[in-house]
Amino acid sequence: MTQSQIRKKITKRDWKTYFKKRWLYLLGALFIYVAPLVIIFEALMRIEPNQTNISISFLGFVTGITYLVFFSKRLNAKIKELKTGALKTFLTGLISLIPFITVGFLAHLINNGFANFQHAIWGIIASMFIGVVCQTIDYLINADYLYGLELKKIAADKIFAEQEEERLRTEIEALRGGGNNNE
Repeated sequence: MTQSQIRKKITKRDWKTYFKKRWLYLLGALFIYVAPLVIIFEALMRIEPNQTNISISFLGFVTGITYLVFFSKRLNAKIKELKTGALKTFLTGLISLIPFITVGFLAHLINNGFANFQHAIWGIIASMFIGVVCQTIDYLINADYLYGLELKKIAADKIFAEQEEERLRTEIEALRGGGNNNE
């Protein structure tokens, strides 16, 4: 059995107990992540499909977010590799505008597309606040349980580090001993 497999077996959680103890944390996660998405999608459903400028704003916003999340680091690295010149200057400037363009698309989308978006914003804020309160209460209730899980993980890491240290000491001693025999 490999060290990785042993570590997994030692630090394995009893998921049934974990979910029983952490249900409030999971409820909080629903309020923080899922409920705001539902509110946003519900607001998006109210947009009239015949408004072309709203569709373009939505497409621009989604494209901008996709770029920022998935492609910006790679593209910036490629641009830095280019020779200094007009193209590099232009592309660097264009890349720095993308976050602002994305925010502009979002502002246009909110301003023109969402009916009663101010209510949705307050709904999102309230939902996320409820989620944070749930997760804080969960931590207060389960502090000892979470501390025990963390201690078990730290102890396993320490034991494996000590074993690796001992293995390296033995290997170094063998190399030193082997080096002296050749002299």
